[in-house]
Amino acid sequence: MTVKQSLLGFAVLAASSTALAVPVTTNYTAGTAYTTTGLSSFSTGANDMEGLSITAQFSNGTTDTAALNGSGSANGAGWSVSFSGATTFNQPWTVNASNTSGSLIEQLIFSGSSGDTVFDVLGGGEYTPGSANGRAIDNASYSGSTVSDVTATYTNQVSLNGTFFGDLYETLILSFNQGLASNDSFSFVTDTDNSAIEGDIRVDVPEPGTLALLGLGLVGLTAARKRSA
Repeated sequence: MTVKQSLLGFAVLAASSTALAVPVTTNYTAGTAYTTTGLSSFSTGANDMEGLSITAQFSNGTTDTAALNGSGSANGAGWSVSFSGATTFNQPWTVNASNTSGSLIEQLIFSGSSGDTVFDVLGGGEYTPGSANGRAIDNASYSGSTVSDVTATYTNQVSLNGTFFGDLYETLILSFNQGLASNDSFSFVTDTDNSAIEGDIRVDVPEPGTLALLGLGLVGLTAARKRSA
């Protein structure tokens, strides 16, 4: 089930006189179930997310993937994403389309697990233990000629030891409904947390006992259908 929430990011016009607030529609989908055994800190800076994978999808059908480095930059072919703040809770990410060779950036896909990172989307208190206050995409703004509105989709729920508290996701997908062209930029705020153990954000695979019970249930169901046939 998808929950849709319309947000309007009222960004303060700061560094550029052409920076404009952009409306963002935010979606939440279950996706693939991930799990972790614990969170290390609710204050996440640039060096805490090293390895986070970002894939750009272009209007010509090609893709390009780059990983966030220890300084908080992911540099692709003609595009970049950067974060230089001490905490993702209130400091912005910046997307720059420097030279897209005539093609538009249609999507950016942020996959947090490769950087031991999850997206924490719920404010108003702590939900998953250790996560503290979260924040979904906010304060969105752009400068350039093409972006009119953006869809942000948080997907792939992350549970704590098998329990999903409603706030953590492994993946953020930004869809630029008019595309990002060369020299366009987009900035936004979204909160993240880190796992306590490196490599501990992983796909939630059922325990062997659970799979065995499921198998027995299917066998029983098949037998019952044969008897009633």
